[in-house]
Amino acid sequence: MAHPPDLRDWFPDPMSDEAAYAVYLFLEQFTQAFEECYAGHLRRYIEDARQAQISQQLQQQPDTGCKEDDQDIPF
Repeated sequence: MAHPPDLRDWFPDPMSDEAAYAVYLFLEQFTQAFEECYAGHLRRYIEDARQAQISQQLQQQPDTGCKEDDQDIPF
């Protein structure tokens, strides 16, 4: 996953307490509506990324030439 850009440069300075709170409420409501609308998309993307990470980790493990069932048995 890519890191989001640093958006602090976009913030107006100075901003009144009232304006900051109004923007905060808008962003909170916007985020909730976005998550509700695109919940399926977000879940699929996160699951696909997780599966890709697991697959990559498995490919990076050294091949011992043994199956899990063929582990050395001490007797």
